[in-house]
Amino acid sequence: MDGDGDSDVIVGAVGYSSNTGRAYIYFGGYSIDNTADVTMTGEASGAAFGNSVSSAGDVNRDGYSDVIVGSVGRGFIYYGGTSMNNTADVIMTGEALGDDFGNSVSSAGDVNGDGYSDVIVSAVGYSLNTGRAYIYFGGAAMDNTADVTMTGEVIDSDFGSSVSSAGDVNGDGYSDVIVGANQTGRAYTYFGGTSMNNTCRSDNDR
Repeated sequence: MDGDGDSDVIVGAVGYSSNTGRAYIYFGGYSIDNTADVTMTGEASGAAFGNSVSSAGDVNRDGYSDVIVGSVGRGFIYYGGTSMNNTADVIMTGEALGDDFGNSVSSAGDVNGDGYSDVIVSAVGYSLNTGRAYIYFGGAAMDNTADVTMTGEVIDSDFGSSVSSAGDVNGDGYSDVIVGANQTGRAYTYFGGTSMNNTCRSDNDR
């Protein structure tokens, strides 16, 4: 994240200060220590900031890795850099209270092949726990409007209980994503592409 060539790590502390929550970044290096180099704090008591944390890839393509942090109802992206700070650069907000948006966050890889990393955020509580997952395309001026929205199949499926990049499972040069629905025992793979959509192509993709 700081561009020194050493990998860095991020850790969430969701219970900090009455569940306000925190996330801590530790810069790697030959003499890496246990003192956080960047500390991000949630917005309010009960925000559960840090309930999910992940690398975001390089969403603004400035050469530095970025991070994404989940919170109750929100997702926060922080741009890396030599002077990385604890002010969020992009804030995504869920559609409704109780959707549990931000339950799981992850880099999505580059699903649309534009050279910018993308992110995926779930809202496992959407519509009586039917669940949703949202992909946000990166860009030089990344915004907080979802570009692809995937929805679970049935009530109480907990679609979005986990989300992640899936690499390039079909070898077409575009990153793909995988979404878990732990109450139905299914995982759904969505292929990336220039016209990526929210259709899970076949039962073989589940």
